Amino acid sequence: MNDPRKQLENRYNLRRKSILKSVKDDIVFISSGIQKFHSRDLEVPFRQDSDFYYLTGFNEPNSVLVLRGNNKPRSILYLKDRDPLMEQWIGPSLGLKRARRRFSIEDIRPIEQLGIDFKELVHSTKNIHYSLGTNKLLDSLISAHLSSSQSPRFNEPAILKDARLLTAPMRLIKDREEIHLSKRASEITARSLKELLPFLSGMKNEKQCALSLESLFAKYGAQGTSFNTIVAAGKNATTLHHLPSFSPLWKKELVLIDCGADFQGYSGDITRVFPVSGKFSTEQADVYDVVKDAVDEACKKASLGNSLDDIHYAATRALTRGLVDLSILSGNVNQLHAKGAYKPYYMHRTGHWLGIDVHDISPNIIRNQSCHSYLMPLEPGMLFTIEPGLYLRSDDKTVPKSLRGIGIRLEEDILMTAKGSDIISSEIPLDREEIEKLF
Repeated sequence: MNDPRKQLENRYNLRRKSILKSVKDDIVFISSGIQKFHSRDLEVPFRQDSDFYYLTGFNEPNSVLVLRGNNKPRSILYLKDRDPLMEQWIGPSLGLKRARRRFSIEDIRPIEQLGIDFKELVHSTKNIHYSLGTNKLLDSLISAHLSSSQSPRFNEPAILKDARLLTAPMRLIKDREEIHLSKRASEITARSLKELLPFLSGMKNEKQCALSLESLFAKYGAQGTSFNTIVAAGKNATTLHHLPSFSPLWKKELVLIDCGADFQGYSGDITRVFPVSGKFSTEQADVYDVVKDAVDEACKKASLGNSLDDIHYAATRALTRGLVDLSILSGNVNQLHAKGAYKPYYMHRTGHWLGIDVHDISPNIIRNQSCHSYLMPLEPGMLFTIEPGLYLRSDDKTVPKSLRGIGIRLEEDILMTAKGSDIISSEIPLDREEIEKLF
């Protein structure tokens, strides 16, 4: 099988079959994303529902995938047929005929037929798997069915389960193609950051910096950004999700850039902090080195069998030790760490799962045992970030005056392999001296 499109469709088909095997006599509804508008008839760029994309690779709205355990047909895709008038405005769509040639799905039907088919679809099924709030029509049909005064009815489902519980365990472990796409997303993100640096001192403000970076994403083949680019200059970096404004990039200040390229549906996510002048001051370097040490300690814990909680513990202990060295905290490091003395300066987790979503879905129940995702043992194919930070607000009098207004967050993308862990964001260096050499 040398046709790349057929190879991809085979992968989606295997994922659908995996769900069909697990649901037995149940029915599953997975809705596409919806087209949103930011005012009147002006459209927001469309973003496909992640689970729908994971199971179909189809990137159009107004679609629903139906999977039915032991019933025939077992898989049905409802979609919007071609409309020549609309295509004049927004470009070609796939349509029913071409969808039947492209997808290895048993039945392709027009979306308008879903409401007509609903009673027949759910008949002889035991449970409905669907994520409420993803499709208004399905919300209405399923709610009406389950809230009927005649329920429960013989040979019809009376229980609703969240469909995301089916896809979450599958999406946690990336296959070979997903790993390739994720690596490419991280590579584009890192390369773009690296190429931006020589021009940083000439940037007038945060917004120009963000748009320049995103144009480099496009240059290297990204479809867009995996989240809103964060560019935070000076004291703005002490706000965790500061959106780019017209704040200037002053030569004596640092700029924090948290960004990610979207490559064929998969997310990059890298954070770096750069001196606009190309050289860290003594105070900036001191804080930077504390966070860099926390990254190093956390990465040492990124090994098979450990968990994200082990990684978080290592990072926060290193940050606590660093806060003592910076004269922000005083006392025994172990005791300070145990009581969470670092939390006023570092208030988030050290990482998150990464994949189709930048904060990728993960199951909280695994192997039939209740288990928070932060406690799950790391396995090959898992992809996540490590991103400790320190946020020393300009109005925080517990911080030495020379350090106030400095915000540092450093983030790497980590892939677990059979041999351990691989930092797939390493094309852009983390070491302070190496960064200064890039200017």
